[in-house]
Amino acid sequence: MSVTSIQAEIDRLKAELKTAQIAEEAQRRASHEGFALQYQFTITLEPHPFATMWDDTIKVYRLAGKVLNAAEYRALGGSPFEGSMSYYYNTSTHRLMCPIGGGSLFFAGSWGPQSARDITIILALGKFLAEYPEGGDVTSIIDYHPRRA
Repeated sequence: MSVTSIQAEIDRLKAELKTAQIAEEAQRRASHEGFALQYQFTITLEPHPFATMWDDTIKVYRLAGKVLNAAEYRALGGSPFEGSMSYYYNTSTHRLMCPIGGGSLFFAGSWGPQSARDITIILALGKFLAEYPEGGDVTSIIDYHPRRA
């Protein structure tokens, strides 16, 4: 076997490997793109992360989103979006005021509500916290469905 024929065989095998890798990546993406992520959202009262609050009508709550089937999604090559964000909550008006610090926004933006859906979530969370000041499961309120790329 000549050096030229060996190099030609190496080039052919590299091209075959590249084609197989492209097909495998396309199959991996297709398998997790249609995957339905199952989220659980909880909101809990927490101490103020930066300082003592001077006004006891303002509380800090942490909204956390967790993917319940994350292991299965990762096995398909996906990377689930999870995290949490703290919010000021006014117990007099029963409204979330704004996010504080860094974190994961599951609705609205740091600049405020951007849609009727955002406002609906803010009002529903306020109503929930008025009834359950210790917090709890708010999955049905958030109704979060991330776009999968």
